[in-house]
Amino acid sequence: MPPRSIRREIGKAVAESGAAYAVTQYEHFKAQRSDEFRFAEEDLNILGYELLWAGRVDDAVAIHRLNAKEYPNSANVYDSYGDALFARGDSLAALENFESALALDASLSETKKKIDAIESALPNSG
Repeated sequence: MPPRSIRREIGKAVAESGAAYAVTQYEHFKAQRSDEFRFAEEDLNILGYELLWAGRVDDAVAIHRLNAKEYPNSANVYDSYGDALFARGDSLAALENFESALALDASLSETKKKIDAIESALPNSG
């Protein structure tokens, strides 16, 4: 059988015990049971957005932070992490992540719009 997506297991861990526990579980599964699961950027990204849409913003931030740690060369990961941080009200951290995304992929026009919107809302912005 092909490996299962890690998303379901980590999503269940978040629901039952919170994101900190889920991150610990992810690390355990990756170290001890990596043949059973597919560890893919998109699985964590989808889970992060599902949590965000469910109003579990802090959990979403934690999952997107994990994804950024796991996939530091992905522009999409930083853009998504920025979305979660922005939803939490942390505009400056969101801006940093959007800028990281744009640095990795300059073609992200929606990310550029997010950067421009945050920068224009900052005090002393021109």
